[in-house]
Amino acid sequence: GATVQLVVSRVGGSDGEASVSYSTVDGSAKGGEDYTAASGTLSWANGDAQDKYIDVPLLNDSVYEGNEQFSVVLSNASGASLGSPSSAEVTIVDDDQPAPGTIAFVSATYDVTENGATVQLVVSRVGGSDGEASVSYSTVDGSAKGGEDYTAASGTLSWASGDAQDKVIEISIANDGVYEADEEFSVELSNAVGAALGSPARSTVKILDDDLNSVALITVEASTAIAGELNSGYGKGVFTIKRSGLLTGDVLVRFKFNGTARYGTAANGGDWYLYPSSLTNGLTVKSGTTSANLIVYISNDTIAEPDETVEITIEPSNDYVVGEPSHATITIKDDETPVVSVTATDPAAGESGTGEGTAEFKFTRLGLAKNELAVAFAVGGTAVEGEDFVPIGRTVVLPAGASSATLLVSPIDDAVWEEDKTLVLTLQAGAGYTVGSPDTATVAIKNDDPLILPVVTVTAADSTADENGGKGVFVFRRAESIGAELTVNIEVGGTATPETDYVALGNTVTFPPGATEIVKVVEPINNETVDGDRTVIVTLKPDASYNVASPDSATVTIMDDDVPIVTVWAVDDTASEYGPGTAVFRFGRAGSLVDPLTVQFSVTGTAQAGVDYVDIGQSVTFPAGANTVSVVVTPIDDDEVEGDETVTVTILEGGVYDERFASPATVRILDNDVELGFGDGGLHLATATTGRAGLAAASQVRDSDLVDGKAILENASGQNGAHLLSLGLLSAPVVQVQAGYLVLTYERVTPNPGFEYLIEVSRDLINWEPAGSNVREIVTQPAEGREVVEAYYLEPLAGGDARFLRLRVVASEQRASW
Repeated sequence: GATVQLVVSRVGGSDGEASVSYSTVDGSAKGGEDYTAASGTLSWANGDAQDKYIDVPLLNDSVYEGNEQFSVVLSNASGASLGSPSSAEVTIVDDDQPAPGTIAFVSATYDVTENGATVQLVVSRVGGSDGEASVSYSTVDGSAKGGEDYTAASGTLSWASGDAQDKVIEISIANDGVYEADEEFSVELSNAVGAALGSPARSTVKILDDDLNSVALITVEASTAIAGELNSGYGKGVFTIKRSGLLTGDVLVRFKFNGTARYGTAANGGDWYLYPSSLTNGLTVKSGTTSANLIVYISNDTIAEPDETVEITIEPSNDYVVGEPSHATITIKDDETPVVSVTATDPAAGESGTGEGTAEFKFTRLGLAKNELAVAFAVGGTAVEGEDFVPIGRTVVLPAGASSATLLVSPIDDAVWEEDKTLVLTLQAGAGYTVGSPDTATVAIKNDDPLILPVVTVTAADSTADENGGKGVFVFRRAESIGAELTVNIEVGGTATPETDYVALGNTVTFPPGATEIVKVVEPINNETVDGDRTVIVTLKPDASYNVASPDSATVTIMDDDVPIVTVWAVDDTASEYGPGTAVFRFGRAGSLVDPLTVQFSVTGTAQAGVDYVDIGQSVTFPAGANTVSVVVTPIDDDEVEGDETVTVTILEGGVYDERFASPATVRILDNDVELGFGDGGLHLATATTGRAGLAAASQVRDSDLVDGKAILENASGQNGAHLLSLGLLSAPVVQVQAGYLVLTYERVTPNPGFEYLIEVSRDLINWEPAGSNVREIVTQPAEGREVVEAYYLEPLAGGDARFLRLRVVASEQRASW
């Protein structure tokens, strides 16, 4: 226990020695029981003003007694006066729980004779008496009736706190002087307050009759309670009618029959009969005898049927009193080959959280039941034995004499969500019985786990396949909830074509119960088509039955095993010394792009590498993954008048590629150099070209030279700017083809300094004539002092004919031709 410490102080001075006595004084707490009694003296030296302490140990018991007090008192002060307070009260706070106890009858039964006047029933309070307590009581009729056989009573019994004395309920018994069977009534306790209601809370009182020998008392029992058909192993049944009390004189005892068995012989469809049949009217118990037997004969039929019963009940009469027992039963056993059926008497089982517990199958046999019988069955349904329920075997045994047996189904509690499952039991044929109906029964096994959706992902475990036999692999994974079967929807895309480039994968993936990974293999189809590397892309599609996580898509690349095909063409087939403007050869390849590829080519044409254009070499390399690569032709601007020149590229045989489909490609380098001369008394510019479209203002254009309906002809830029300006021109004329028509464009000074500008046309560069009404001019003024003239020759190019345009400038009786 703990110790309480009391402090005693010396105040107001400390001169001289001082002392005081102390002692404990009992209150509700007792020294030696609740605390250790203490006494003694406290002393102070001269000048000592320190506090002194009195320690009193407390005793810890296990009895609830409430808070208790004791005191410590100071006395006999010496050298100082005794101040106030000179005593202190200590309260011990109880740490034990109160024990109110339970209230119950001392005995569950009492016997009392009719002449006993009263019966006393004792009620006890046991196990504690802390606090007040009470209980109600009342009588309840049985075969004895209140007001006839006893005085009905009710009331309340009370106990004060600490009271554990027994209480008594007293009931008066009526003495009627009539012989009758012993009778009973009960007294019940209820509404316990301040204590618990114990057991027994009901006591039965039997009133023993004291009027013996005034009348006969008749009872009945089944002295042979089990009977049976011929081969059942049982014989006849016997009811025994018993007589007590008055034994003189014959007594005709009447009775009635009930039960499931039918009265009559087998020929009449009956199950039992009496012999002679007149006994159905009653059985006489002879004078002086105490019993007589009523024999129940069993009809032997050929029908398989369950156990049946014959029930007898004694009918009241003025000649006797009906005692207890007044009712008895005989069971009839069948002797036919058993017919077995099965039902689900408890059709639902469940994991622990469902509250369903176990399920139960009941096997029933009709017919002969004297021998033990083993019945076979098969198991089906969605539940898995050993995973969803405890194994139940495949047979059940009906004990000898039993018409039925039960089989419990105990669920296995797991932590996996799954749909409720079924267990289907089906009877199988076997020795010693036939299968009846119903032969199948079903129980449900319910899940108690919360629904947690599975999480699915997909990756490419092997992301490349090839037409030579290498396969790609997609791996589908699921987590969280894996107990049930799961079908995942997928979308298959990419550049590869199912059943052409690979065996089709389908649109779903199914996980069996418990599975966390499923593999789908990409099997390429080896074709001879050069179609390059192709992809198979699998993407998970959302669904309410699962969650899609990352990665939700994966790719397998199918590598082409065919030799790549290479080609070349001119994507920009015209270069020019003016600028200079470049031309472009474009090399392409079809087939596998995984590795780099070098293509060899030859270069021919009228242009010379290193003189007319920058050398482009004789090979080009495709980087890995690239299907095109370009080679740029850059002209070298010289001062020679040499006309248009060509560069032609031809792909050479290389062994690692197929060049059979590649035609040579050509680009043209346009010259920008011209000659300036005088003739016919006028100034003109003579073309440096001899046929195809050149860069002079007088330029030949054929429709066969058109590309996509357009050809842009750039004018020579080598003319002296001062000479142009002297003719009122701000730029040299340019001839173009627009939508199949020739257009000559030039820029001139405005206002006109005194020149006339004429458009002339020729088909051979020898004979020229004015274009006249075949020319339509559009003049715009982009800035002050200058204007742009677009002269459209309205006769379209056709049929491969040649046509030339030139600009003639007339000033001071002279003409300048461009």
